[in-house]
Parts: sequence; structure tokens; C-alpha cells
Amino acid sequence: MAKKKTKKPASKSKPPAKKAAKPARKKPTKAPAKTAPKTKRKPAAKPVKRAPARVAKPVKGAPAHVTKPTAPLAKPIPLAPAITVWMEEAWPDRVIDFARLQFDSSYLVGVVDRLRADLITVEPDCAFHERAPIVGDAWISADMDDLPSEGDFPRSYYLFFVGPQGSSFEGPCETLVENKAGETVTVRGQFRWGWTVAISFVSPVAALVPDTIAVYPNGTIDHLELNLHFQDDEAPAEVEDGAAKARMSPAAWEKLATIRNRIVAVLGKHGIKVLRRETLGVPVLGYRAGERILIESEYLRVKDAFFFRAN
Repeated sequence: MAKKKTKKPASKSKPPAKKAAKPARKKPTKAPAKTAPKTKRKPAAKPVKRAPARVAKPVKGAPAHVTKPTAPLAKPIPLAPAITVWMEEAWPDRVIDFARLQFDSSYLVGVVDRLRADLITVEPDCAFHERAPIVGDAWISADMDDLPSEGDFPRSYYLFFVGPQGSSFEGPCETLVENKAGETVTVRGQFRWGWTVAISFVSPVAALVPDTIAVYPNGTIDHLELNLHFQDDEAPAEVEDGAAKARMSPAAWEKLATIRNRIVAVLGKHGIKVLRRETLGVPVLGYRAGERILIESEYLRVKDAFFFRAN
């Protein structure tokens, strides 16, 4: 009778308990799987992208266009002797930096006022804007974070914008801003096609880019910048002004090209040479950038020797 007191059924009751626990552990793993698709609803942010894109489509999505080279540079490409001389004179130690750029003694200081007066006359009633740079050495001597609230930054070049009037060169645009109450509101304005003219403080060279700016009722001008970016797989046909030309009628592009020729003539009158895109994109070896210079590729190009900005 004492042997019958061992309760073996109690040990058999444990397996059912384990089986009941297994489904309980599986349930939490299924719940996140169902909620995961909900994260794909975040394309609600599309309206935010849409506003700058209407103005910026040609080149304003600048960071998206920047690609790093997939293959190492094989060998240097020959440059015009004058460009090589300018680079060697500006950067004798082959270090490109604001600390080595003397704004006050630059050739551009003595010519910028006459240059402005001549550029305004290249097209009757033209749209004309300008942006002087923050002096790089003054900014470097101050706090690194002490930049203007409008998001400007030190750069080695002066900016002008010259564009024709007319419906073929303008259209509606919009952007999102925060008002005094902290609310995000839509502000509508106009985009305008024209030429961004960047003139280097380093040497008497300039870069011309067909581009758009955005003008808003309060007088704000957006996107006035040298949007000059390179891709390693660019075909020769795409090198000069291809994207802008494709967005215009032949007559509109012809007028814009005529204005470009006049700008080139004005710059030449003041001893400033316009470097074409294919020249600005040539890689240069043996030079390096200072710590506070923004470089968009793994190696420097001609553009970086004359037209650079702070990072």
C-alpha cells in the first residue's frame, strides 16, 4: 500500500504546462511583424519635399547629386598653363584653406563695384541679385558655431545672379516656414531661371551655371548658390548645361545662352576668365584641403582650388 502513494500523474502534468507556455512566447513576436508595415506610412513627409523640389529640381537637390568615385584616379589630366600657374601662386604649399586666402588684398576687391554696374546692363530690366561672402578668416577666428541664422557660410567667391524677365523663365513655387507662433506654414513665391555667376577671390576666374532661384513676397531669395556638382560617369554630352537646356523651349534657351555670352564678355573686360564645367571638373593631384573646407569627393578638382566653402 505504501508503494501506491507515489503520485506519477503529477509529473505528467508538467508537459502540458510547457506546451501552454510556448504559444505564449510566440505571440509577442507576431505583434511587431504586424505593426512594421505601419512605418511605411511616413511618406506623409512628401509635402515637405515637394516645396523645395519645384524650385530646386534642376540642381537644388545638390547633396543627392554628389557621388564619390568608384575607382581610383588613374593619372592627372593636363590643364591649361594659366590655371596651373594660378593654383601654384595661390597655394604654394598645396594646402587649400581660408587661413591662406587674403580677402582684403584680393584683386576682386578693387573691381567688384564696376563689375556689378556692368552685369546689371547685360539684359534690359533683368532680374539681378548678389550675395557677398562672409569673410572666411574673420569667421575662423570666431566661434565655429557662430554662423548667421539664415544659414549662410564662409566661401571663397562672390555670387551674382542675372536672369531674363518673362513667363518662359519663371513660375510658381512654394516652401515651408515656421511662423512666430511656431506653426509650419506654406509660403508661395516665384522661381526664376538665370545665370549664377561665381567669381573667385583666389584668382581671376569665374564659373557660370544655369540655375533657378526662388523669390518670396517678403524679399527673401533662396537657392542663390554655386550648385556645381560632378559625377564620375558624366557623358560628354551632359557636361555643359544639358539639364537646364532640356527644361526649356529652344527659344528660351537661345535667349539664356545669349545672356551668357554677354556675361562672359563683361567678365573678360575686367580680366576674369570663365572656366567651363569640363575644366572645373578636372581632378588635381598633390593638393589637399584644410580641415574646415567642404570637399564633395575623395579627390580635389579644379573647382575646389578656386570655389570652396566652409564645412
